[in-house]
Amino acid sequence: MGLLLLAGLVVLLGCGPSVTAQGGWSGVVLGEGALYVGSRGGKLLALDAQTESLPPAERLLWSFPSVAEKGLGSIYGTPAFADGRVYVGAYNGRVYSVEAERGTVEARGTWERPTGGPVVGGVVVAKGRVLVGSSDGRFYSLDQESGQPAWPPFETGDKIWSTPTVSGDIVYFGSLDHRVYALRIDDGVEVWRFQAEGGFVASPEVVEGKAYVGALDRRLYALDAATGRKVWEFTGGNWFWAKPASDGKLVYAGNVDGFVYALDARTGKEAWRFDTKGPVMAPPLLTATGLIVASDRKDGVRLWFLNPENGKEKMPYQDQEGKERFSPSFYDVGGGLRAPLSMLDGVLYVNGLDHTITALDPFRGVRQWSFSTSSK
Repeated sequence: MGLLLLAGLVVLLGCGPSVTAQGGWSGVVLGEGALYVGSRGGKLLALDAQTESLPPAERLLWSFPSVAEKGLGSIYGTPAFADGRVYVGAYNGRVYSVEAERGTVEARGTWERPTGGPVVGGVVVAKGRVLVGSSDGRFYSLDQESGQPAWPPFETGDKIWSTPTVSGDIVYFGSLDHRVYALRIDDGVEVWRFQAEGGFVASPEVVEGKAYVGALDRRLYALDAATGRKVWEFTGGNWFWAKPASDGKLVYAGNVDGFVYALDARTGKEAWRFDTKGPVMAPPLLTATGLIVASDRKDGVRLWFLNPENGKEKMPYQDQEGKERFSPSFYDVGGGLRAPLSMLDGVLYVNGLDHTITALDPFRGVRQWSFSTSSK
């Protein structure tokens, strides 16, 4: 296993770059009117997300490091925003707390701390801790204010690319050592571990007492979130690369085989499947108006809008006048997509492998703005 695994997958699919110090597929996070995202040049960028019509030079609020400075390697994981700061891990093996207003690490509560290997997954902030896994096989809990270790790094048997998931007092994550782990946030004590037949890259989805997580053994597992006991498993046609989504009734999981599977959350029985005709490597996004799924195809990234109850296209919604409309079933974005989709106030944000961040109105099919990060 290891970095060669991802490189091999990408070569096999022919749809993107390998994991290197010059890559990256960060998701976006929004906070206080700004959008924060990692560029493929290894910079943490802050963009104006409120103004629709802006020249690119004015949309960029700041870059960390600055545009003129060398980048952090690559940023693959989605940053986290909390308490006026942005937290991000980078391929150079370091975790950063950056002031959100100016993009510096000089203000109170900002810092940088090393891990023992490249950071591929995203960071999560919870209970005053910054939680993140590293390619050194260790899971770190850092004090949010100082960056100092809150407890000794937790050792696993292989690289950790999974972004952690927090539910209550427990943090859940997977490792390429074929295990899912649950640790207490307060002291790092292991609550349970689950052994599978393949590594875990996807993040767990924890809903109503169950942890749903897909593995590279082609299986999606439902685990008891308190004990780690397997409740059920479902076998797909290929790897489950991305985090699933769940509304408590159904679990929605994209697969590298091109299908999105909807499974009964209690039994694991298949309710429906939808063929996107391209690998699904970004997590499905469950919104109040429907399920949004992205797939990589030879003609570009397609976004599909599905009814989560039956998997049918063209999800109905109500416009501002209360009239029922239908959203477009899909449209192209361009490039490949690995980053999670993000939606806020009816705007969908997509960070593609074509170095472009796009803000879309998914219901009208309108591209509100786009921003190229290729030179950042």
